[in-house]
Amino acid sequence: MMKDLFDISGRIAVVTGANSGIGSAAAELLASKGANVALIGRREPDDPAIVELLGNVEEHKTLCKYYQCSVSTESDVVATAQRIKKDFGRVDILFNNAAAAKLMFLEEMTEEQWDLTVDTSLKGTFLCCREFGKIMIEQKRGAIVNMASIAGVLGLPRGTAHHSAAKAGVMGFTRAAAVEWAKHGIRVNTIVPGQIGTSSLQKVFETNEKFKQDILNDIPLGRVGLPEEIAHSVLFLVSDAAGFITGQTLIADGGTVIK
Repeated sequence: MMKDLFDISGRIAVVTGANSGIGSAAAELLASKGANVALIGRREPDDPAIVELLGNVEEHKTLCKYYQCSVSTESDVVATAQRIKKDFGRVDILFNNAAAAKLMFLEEMTEEQWDLTVDTSLKGTFLCCREFGKIMIEQKRGAIVNMASIAGVLGLPRGTAHHSAAKAGVMGFTRAAAVEWAKHGIRVNTIVPGQIGTSSLQKVFETNEKFKQDILNDIPLGRVGLPEEIAHSVLFLVSDAAGFITGQTLIADGGTVIK
């Protein structure tokens, strides 16, 4: 019988920014393939979105726990990594999905907004890679996926300079980490999603038809992506099917960057 290369039964997966959108979709998919999942987010544990997500993940009969943590705060990340190692015993998969970016044109951008975006997306990726990477180095095995964005590849006229800088940094950081940690059996890759139909984007579409059409006109496939479709890319990169892939950038954008 042919081995199921996407079976990750028994592996421990850490997902940051897990409370909604791509993060929650990835958590559920990884659990459906057999992984035990540690969820990291800013929200309180009793937040309805967290309670619902935990219930959805636990339906797959795998272990799931939630940890409130600010990924941009070193002490939070260090403590959370230690708690997860104690609770689960190891970490095999890390999906760095946490991000924060409010659209704001460059001439109006505040230092506070710049710092929030860069600290969450770039510094947070660094801190989580460092702390969970230490665990993977001990194991001599691991798979990390860092979330970037087409804003890090293209210049977008929508007030994303801070987001673009952070996500371009994530791509460069990923390549460096992949080279450094290959000797430890750790693979590190990046996903670059295009416009994804999260609840926040759908709300904008409902109130701004021109913005919606401008977005759709930029996508050769003529539609936005689904959070589940990005989750599929995450599963591929952390699975044995991608065992010889590291330091790469997987672009899932409906063809936007090739126009």
